[in-house]
Amino acid sequence: MSQISVGPMESIRGPRSTKCRQQVSHSGLHKHRVITSPYESDVAQKVRMQIAVWVELWDARTEEDAARQARQDAKEAVEFRKEEAADRTAEAKAALEELDAVLENRNALP
Repeated sequence: MSQISVGPMESIRGPRSTKCRQQVSHSGLHKHRVITSPYESDVAQKVRMQIAVWVELWDARTEEDAARQARQDAKEAVEFRKEEAADRTAEAKAALEELDAVLENRNALP
């Protein structure tokens, strides 16, 4: 909710009527809206409804971002494990080659 800011209720007197307006914005979604109505209660209700819509959108976006990050983390973990396995395989092959060399030298002895 810290990304949402609500301006003060303003009354604007026109030649025939008075209108109320209030500004509301969501910094995370980069959205801004000025809500107007002849009645303060309508403006307040519309502001609450707009905030609810933006909160729902923001929650969906953050869930998508978290899921995307989890997939990326899983891919990186798989790549890390593959690299680690390749390194261990190379070390094991080198150790086997050393053992084969030792055995060949031993068999070459009289």
